[in-house]
Amino acid sequence: MKASPSRSCMRVSRVEIRMAAMSNRQKDDVDDSDNDASRGTPQTSMYSTSASGGYESSSSNLEEFGVERTIHEVPELKGHNHVSSSSSCLPCRKEIFRQQVAANSLGSDRRLAILETLEHLGVKVYVIKGENCADTGEVLKQVKRIVNLISMATRVLPMSGSLEYERALLYQDHNERLFNLLISHHAVGPSETWKNYLDSFSGLEAMIALLVLIRSFPCATSEEGIVDTFKPAILSLILGLVLTEEMSLSWLNASMLVRASPSVAAHTLTCPVAPDLMRKLVIFVLALASVASGNAQLILTLMGIGGACLVLLANMGSRAWHFLRWKPQRYSWFGAGFLAYGKAVVFGMVFPYLGHRDIMVGGKAAIEYVIRTSFLAALAFVLSDVDEVQRFLVIGSDRCSQTTVNFCVSVWFFVTLITCLCMVRQIPFVDQKPSAAERFLEPDHSSPAGYRVPSLPDYEIDPSLARTGLPCLSLRNEFMTGIFIAFALSGSMVYLSLTTWDESLAVTINRTISEFT
Repeated sequence: MKASPSRSCMRVSRVEIRMAAMSNRQKDDVDDSDNDASRGTPQTSMYSTSASGGYESSSSNLEEFGVERTIHEVPELKGHNHVSSSSSCLPCRKEIFRQQVAANSLGSDRRLAILETLEHLGVKVYVIKGENCADTGEVLKQVKRIVNLISMATRVLPMSGSLEYERALLYQDHNERLFNLLISHHAVGPSETWKNYLDSFSGLEAMIALLVLIRSFPCATSEEGIVDTFKPAILSLILGLVLTEEMSLSWLNASMLVRASPSVAAHTLTCPVAPDLMRKLVIFVLALASVASGNAQLILTLMGIGGACLVLLANMGSRAWHFLRWKPQRYSWFGAGFLAYGKAVVFGMVFPYLGHRDIMVGGKAAIEYVIRTSFLAALAFVLSDVDEVQRFLVIGSDRCSQTTVNFCVSVWFFVTLITCLCMVRQIPFVDQKPSAAERFLEPDHSSPAGYRVPSLPDYEIDPSLARTGLPCLSLRNEFMTGIFIAFALSGSMVYLSLTTWDESLAVTINRTISEFT
């Protein structure tokens, strides 16, 4: 889907980003009002793109708002989003927005009314002008820039405050109509799966699986004959089918919960790593180990088990980071995804019991949950020391010495339990009382901003349409290159079928692997 071509999108006016200063965040609970009052008025930095590619500071008051302004700052509208108890019947935010849209005809007046109303309602608005972008590729470039702006704004919020704020990404066509800019559903990523797994994740099952899998590591240095006693196929079935929620989407969890990506669509656009890559690698390595023999089976099995432990720790650590409301990772350049994943693993090792949703309630209930979970995990670890149990869970580890593992896990268990109790004690009790706070925007992971504006139509873009191929080759040259590759590959396959060169190569590879193992 292409936008109306005009001048290059790389010029100063290629993107109109209308950013309103955030009003006081609506409290999800009445008991959080004191914290918000002590935090004070948040300040938002505004930037405009200069011709040299840099950023220039720009701000203006609400009275100075004009259509030609590229970026501006609106002063905070205190108390606008809260319903006063003394008021008789104030309209809700959705009603206000619908009334403003219906009261204006099509054109610049309607567009201006929509933007001003959104700003008055405390929404930070980003607008991409389609008339300034030649094709879908130019639109995607600006979407990625806006995603970085949203992520940076999220990462500077205080630790004690909310990690989200209301923002919207809109697309303006050549008729000055505004649309919610969304990514096509097939290119969004596993948004629904991620939300379902986030709710169905069991911290207790993850802890038990982690403690049982650790018992296999002494086999790496054992001097007893344990070759060909492992059965990694059973492990691959348990990790892939039984522990699906606990093993899935660890990379996406680190991106969404540690790096604070605005949405699953934003992660898909900005991160080249598949969201479920780690689980697939673990299952693949264990599947290879199931058909291997000798030392190769032992090495592959231990590699698969080690990868499974990393995935479990990353998922528990990412959730603990999110539930404790820690400030997201601010570094967003090269290697940011690997850094976030490493932080999640370390956080999971230090706070393994805080990745459970039940700790969000705080108070005595959260402490009781940590104690109960730790008791059940310790009981499962003690039972897994019985040889008969090990033969069913991690076949082969019963022939390895467990003395070192028992000592190390006991020390780690004591330290982490004390640490988690100290941290969960600081979480205030949350009383689920009815609140006057009203959610105006609709959460939507197909939007790079994470939200969509109700009452506005949707405009979907397909990232696959932005691929243009190599700029140095023409269509004719690429076609001829494909024909040449087809002849070359077919000729090579015919040559291998008529000679024994491939068989000698396979013998050499097998001999090298045997010498290595």
